[in-house]
Amino acid sequence: MSRSIDSLSMPISQEEAYCIGGIISCSNYLKDASGHTKWLLQVIHNPKKVKKSQLTLHKRYVNKISSSLSGKLVNPRIKNYNKYIPANKDGFALVFNSSKYLNESDITTFANSIISASSKEIKSCFLAGVFDGRSSWDKHSKKIVLDCISKASADLIKAILNDIGINYDYNTARDRVSGNVPRNPQIRILSQDVPLFMKDVGLISPYRIDIISSCSVCSYISNTKSGIAGLTRIEGLRLTTRKRIYKTLSTTDIKKERYADEELFASIQSQRLKRHKSKPTYGGTPKPKSKKGKKTSTTTSVARDANVSRRALEIADFKCEYKPKHMTFIRKRDDLPYTEPHHLVPLAFDDDFTVSLDIEENIVSLCSTCHNQLHYGKDFEDILRPLYESRKKLLTQVGIFVTYDELVSMYKRMK
Repeated sequence: MSRSIDSLSMPISQEEAYCIGGIISCSNYLKDASGHTKWLLQVIHNPKKVKKSQLTLHKRYVNKISSSLSGKLVNPRIKNYNKYIPANKDGFALVFNSSKYLNESDITTFANSIISASSKEIKSCFLAGVFDGRSSWDKHSKKIVLDCISKASADLIKAILNDIGINYDYNTARDRVSGNVPRNPQIRILSQDVPLFMKDVGLISPYRIDIISSCSVCSYISNTKSGIAGLTRIEGLRLTTRKRIYKTLSTTDIKKERYADEELFASIQSQRLKRHKSKPTYGGTPKPKSKKGKKTSTTTSVARDANVSRRALEIADFKCEYKPKHMTFIRKRDDLPYTEPHHLVPLAFDDDFTVSLDIEENIVSLCSTCHNQLHYGKDFEDILRPLYESRKKLLTQVGIFVTYDELVSMYKRMK
């Protein structure tokens, strides 16, 4: 059942929070002949930037969301349509009728009382509404930018950003004078916080999602399973072009990791392998880190679970995943082709990731020749590149975000 703005009280829904965010972002209202107030929610783009299909999909989602607050799309054929959408912009608008809130101060005060006391999820949905319709992307600074129509709305938006821990800068009108004419103040989500914004807040606009995603230097996960239709949140977005700085591995570190691998192989060989009637599959979800493995006087290796490696070999049907037709030999104990498990992202760099690297998605099955070439060969990239390309989507699904260049850097440090 839909509610009007006049009747809103806590708790509010995620859809209602999104709509309030869009209204606050726009900070624009019209009065009809009867004295009622029509609050606007605008979605605007510079002309010829957004595809028609993107705008149509965006409109469908927002129209569905706005029904919870009796929002109605403005017909672009009506007279004076440029009161709703500027003539020099592409987009669409919705109106929300209200008989109580007659000015911008009233609606901001009301929104502040509702949103500030709500949960983090409601605050995130409010911010999604704020930035979804009117923000822009600064491709040079890699910031999400929002022109602020009023100081009251800007103060509220900044307060909610502070509440959920997203950093921004604020350019006032005085800072942005152009041709002796002050420009609107801006809130700009800092480049280093855009990944957090897209992970915890997200957007619906297909155009804005595409342009931000195109600046990521590695693969990521798009999650659309939120409470709001079309809201997309992105896990693992990375905008910086700077490479990660990985720890330097000593000779002892490398020897320890290789010894741990040999123990893993021995553990696998000590048991009889078999093909199950129901073949195991990739889980597709991140795995928490386990405790460290055995400790020497200087290093601690990452624990390897032999069962995880055995499942990875079975998923690969006990074939070399670089070249499935590579010849190998038959194991003594179980009459299955001999292949070895290899952690594509080396476990020696476990500290550089927030999730476990000892997971089936990160383990490839290789014949002993290919495995040794990866570890000791001059032309290891001949094998590494195709393995990375075939696995990068699976890696992102389990929270392992890494570029190919970063992976090469790791292997060179292991030589």
